[in-house]
Amino acid sequence: MNPSRKPLALLSFLPLLVLAGLTAGGATGAPSPGKATISPEAVVKDRQVLVGGYSPTCAEGRTFAIEAEVRRAGRAARGRTRGLCTGSRVSWEGRLKSPKGRLGTGIARARIVTTVRRDGKLISTRRSSRKIKLVEYAPIRGGWSYGNIMFDMDRAGAQVKITGGGAGTSNCTRDETVTSFTTNSNPEKHEVAIYAKSDGSCWNERSWSSFKIEVRGADGRTGSGRVTQGDFEGSPPLYGYGLDCRADWYAAHKEMNGLKCERTGRYDVTISWP
Repeated sequence: MNPSRKPLALLSFLPLLVLAGLTAGGATGAPSPGKATISPEAVVKDRQVLVGGYSPTCAEGRTFAIEAEVRRAGRAARGRTRGLCTGSRVSWEGRLKSPKGRLGTGIARARIVTTVRRDGKLISTRRSSRKIKLVEYAPIRGGWSYGNIMFDMDRAGAQVKITGGGAGTSNCTRDETVTSFTTNSNPEKHEVAIYAKSDGSCWNERSWSSFKIEVRGADGRTGSGRVTQGDFEGSPPLYGYGLDCRADWYAAHKEMNGLKCERTGRYDVTISWP
C-alpha cells in the first residue's frame, strides 16, 4: 500500500550534507569507519534516480565525498556529494542523472566510492557495491499514505501513544492516525497513516503530518519524540512519500527525548531506548 521510493545520477549531487537540511541518524548494522552506505531502494523520476544512504563514520575536522553510480539495462546514473564529518553517521540523499535516458524500474547495481580527507589530504578510500530496487516516483493526491513504526522497547508491556494531526504539525492531510496501545511482544510493529488531500491549494502543496510518540516502558522508563510522514519531494534530503525520524517537514533534525529513532526503510522507522 506504499507508493513511491528513491535513486542517483551524473549531475553533481546537491551539497545536502553541508547544509542545515542534513538528517542525523543511525543505520542498521555496525558502523563502518570511512565507508558510506546506499539504501536498498531508489526512486526513478524522469531521467533521474533519487537515492540515499548513510555517510561514513569519520572524525570531526575531516570531510568526505561520495561518488555514486546506479546502472541498469545498459544505462547509468551518476552523481557526487560532499559533507563534513561529525564523528557519527548521518543520512544523505541526492539526485543522479542519466544522460542516456530513463533507467526504468527493477533491480539495478549500485556502486559507491567514499573518500575521507583532512586539510585536503586523502586519508582513506572505500568502495562497495550492492543490488538495489528502482521504483517509480508516484506522488499521492487524494489518497492514503502508510508507514510502519517498530517499537523495540527491550520487552513487551510498553504503553504507547501515537498522535497525528493538529495545528502546526501537519499540512494538507486529514484522518491522521491517533491511537494508544500496550505492546504484546517485542519488537512490535504498528501502522500509521495519513490521507493526502487534493482539494483547493492542496493540489499543489506537499501533504505531511508529524506524529507525536509517547512511550512508558514496562520497566518504568519514559520517552517522547516525533516522526514525520508525507511527501518530501522538494525538501532535501528526502524525495517522495515516506516516513522519517525528522521532527517535521521543514526541519531535518530529530526531536527525541529519552528515545532513539532509526529510519530502516522508506516507510519504516524503529523506536527504541538510547
